[in-house]
Parts: sequence; structure tokens; C-alpha cells
Amino acid sequence: MIFPAIAQRLVDNASLPILSASLMNPTPDNITFSLVAQLKVPAGVTVDLKPMTLNLFTNETSPSDPYIHVNLPEYHLKGNTKVEVINDTAQILNQTQFENFLSYAVDSKEFTMQAEGATAAYLGILKAPIKLNKKVQMAGELKLIPETYINRLTNSGNRFKFHSRV
Repeated sequence: MIFPAIAQRLVDNASLPILSASLMNPTPDNITFSLVAQLKVPAGVTVDLKPMTLNLFTNETSPSDPYIHVNLPEYHLKGNTKVEVINDTAQILNQTQFENFLSYAVDSKEFTMQAEGATAAYLGILKAPIKLNKKVQMAGELKLIPETYINRLTNSGNRFKFHSRV
């Protein structure tokens, strides 16, 4: 059937603007985060997107070695739809990669957030397997909240917080 190929092409060609992102309350094992992005579906089309897990990874690694997983719920997409994950907690899977990502986000004028995941999309009763593999450019030189800082996370639970608003 041609629908899965069309659906995958729409995903491949779609931009994924990040409207805001926050990382809060890190521990050596977990981080609380919020993320607001926007997906645009062509006019007159409604797509149901099943839940998916996104692997976040750096340029130096692959999706099979992510620094965290982001679990997205089911979405009903129509027109411009906000995709929001608010105050969710994720396990830090690779501490070194996570620290490298944060350093890059704070120190660079721009940084890339890479994500990969798979799910199923439905257009009415038509089902298509979808693979998302996106590189999202974001403004860097993120400012740390004054009373917080980035430091190597230790078992003492050093805290830091930064916010990015695009």
C-alpha cells in the first residue's frame, strides 16, 4: 500500500520546532524536564499518533546509545498541534553523553538536539509504521538560573537548571 510511504515522507520532511525546553532537578540518575514542540499536519488531514519513546543522543553517538529516553503520549494531530511533555522524569542513561550535551548547549551559540523513535500513525483506519529521526537546531548559550550551576553530577545530588525559549 502507498499510504505508509506517504506518511513516512511527511514525517521526514516535517520540521519539529522546539518552542521551549527546561531541565530541572537533576540527580546522578534522573532529570525532570519539560518540552513544548509543534507539529504541523497538512490542511484537512487528521492523524492519530500512538505513544512513542524518543531516544535523545549526541552527534558523537547513535540512537542505540541515548543519554535519555523521552516518552511521548498518544496525540491527535490536526493543523498546528503542540506536543507537550511537562515535568516528566527521565532516567539518565549515559552520564558522560548527558554532560557533554549540557556543556554544548550552554557554551555554543547553537546546538543540535537529536531524537529517534518509532510508532504507528493512523489516518482513519489506515495504519502506517513511522520512524522519526530528527536533528533540531536550537539557540545555544543557554543561561543558567543564577542560584544554580552545571557541575559533574555526584551522589550528593548537585542541582542545576536551565531554560531555553525560542
